[in-house]
Amino acid sequence: MSIESAKKFVERMKSDHEFATAMNALKSLEEAQKFLNQSGYDFTKEELNQVNGELQDSDLDNVTGGAFPTSVNDQITDSVT
Repeated sequence: MSIESAKKFVERMKSDHEFATAMNALKSLEEAQKFLNQSGYDFTKEELNQVNGELQDSDLDNVTGGAFPTSVNDQITDSVT
């Protein structure tokens, strides 16, 4: 089991829509484990959590200091007024 496998899984979930859809359609942990093993991934829950907890430079570039983008602010304002 490895962090590297977890990282590859996370990247594939972000870039491969068909794979992500198939993964999200699974109903049980057993189904997910079988699907992941058949897809060549081998990592623990802790390793996945560690990878998901790491922010990449590209993630940091998208941080806006907690402010909503203008379009979201407009939608919220329109729905309230």
